[in-house]
Order: sequence, then structure tokens, then C-alpha cells
Amino acid sequence: MAFNFRSHIWHANPLNERTDGIHTDTEASNLGFQGAFVPGVTLYEHVVSELLNQGVDWLKLGSASYRFRLPVYNNEPVTFSIDADNKSFQVIGDDKKGPRMIGTFGLEEKNLDISNLIPMEPCNEKLGKSEQIGAVLQIEEYFDVRIYSKPNHSNFPNKIDKKIVVPVGKWCNPVDLITTHFDESTTIHRTGKIWHHSPLYAGETMIRKGIITNLSEHKGHQIVHFSVMQKTDTGRKLATIEHESVYRLAEIN
Repeated sequence: MAFNFRSHIWHANPLNERTDGIHTDTEASNLGFQGAFVPGVTLYEHVVSELLNQGVDWLKLGSASYRFRLPVYNNEPVTFSIDADNKSFQVIGDDKKGPRMIGTFGLEEKNLDISNLIPMEPCNEKLGKSEQIGAVLQIEEYFDVRIYSKPNHSNFPNKIDKKIVVPVGKWCNPVDLITTHFDESTTIHRTGKIWHHSPLYAGETMIRKGIITNLSEHKGHQIVHFSVMQKTDTGRKLATIEHESVYRLAEIN
């Protein structure tokens, strides 16, 4: 399916709306950062908002790959840009350190079927064991209509198909699967890709089910790779996600 995307540049001050892990000043400072991170999915939400403004039915057929280079801090001024010629986007700060987030976008389909696999129970183990590769994880979450009936900060539409929609940054972050099932409190997005199948509407319950596909190391950072299928409890597919997160930072000598 073809679509004529339009190039666009805009400025925003993304807000950190999470209160856990690296998204708190205390945790971020303890790890050597200047403050709490804006979630990567919040940055992605700003990009999706613009694509929806261009008229594409993004939450039913869009796909995007992404890489995070540097954090964006709460309410920090950044510049977003979409380049229609090479189907790319980026987020740049005003500190001349280069892009904070880069990515590409398009219209692709993706299938992942792990519906028959039995999920593990949460445990108190640390990640890092080879036998944890192949572990299946699952959680459910209800999205209350009262919370999402209000306007949001990214210009994401309040309604799609005349129904209250949950902004994509509030439900497409899969790292809760890791922190729920293992004794790892800090996860920092590294790279990933998402394929959309349908919007999530307020009042629905989402089932997030994933499988750990690899554990690796890069410059001392410990990284978990996992694939995730997100759907409603009635079986409607929402998104397929492949994700890499740093779950343990390298020690700073």
C-alpha cells in the first residue's frame, strides 16, 4: 500500500509522565544522568501524532524502526523532523550532540504467533542466564476511560472512529514484561521495531505477551532482546514489537 508522506519539522517539549525507574530523578541521578528520562515511546507518540495528522491510518498499518542515542529530559526543548524522501525521522536537542532518537517508517505487515506458549510466573531472579532465552512473559492491563478522555500533551487525537483512543505512548512500551518478571528495575530503550495492527481504545484490556529471544552485551551494558505480541482480551491484534533494552548498565570506574 502506497502513501505520500510529507516532510515536516516541529518543536516540542516532551513531558515525562512515568514515575518509575529511569523516569525518576533519583534513579537517573544514581546512574549518572542529569535527570529523569522522557520515555522513548513518548517521543514516538509525537511522531505518530504528526503521521496521523497527515491522514494515514497509522495505527492499523504503520511500522517504524527506532534507535535511541541519548536521553531527552523532562520538558526539554527538542526538534522533531520527518523526512518523506527517505522515510526517516529524528529527534534533536539544542546541545549540538547530534540526534537523540533516529528511526525509519513505512507500511509493512508482521506476524508473530506465540499464543500457544505458556508464560512463566514472575520470579526474583536477575537476568543474564542463557536458560532464560526462550522464556515467555505475559501481563494484562486495563485502560480506564476516565483517564484517557482528557486531551494529552503530544497532540495525539482524543478519538479515532468516534471512540476514545489511548495514546500510543501509553501502551506500546513492552519493558514492563521484563521488570514484572525479573529482579531488574532499570531498563533503557536501545533499538526496536513496531508494526501496528489496530488502535487501543479506552475501556479495553490489553494482553502483552512476549518471548526473550537473546541476551547480549555491548561495551559492558547487558541487553535483553525480546519479541512481543500485544492484543486485546477479545483477541484483536494491536501491535507486534521487537525490542532491545539495556537492563544493566556498565559500571563506571
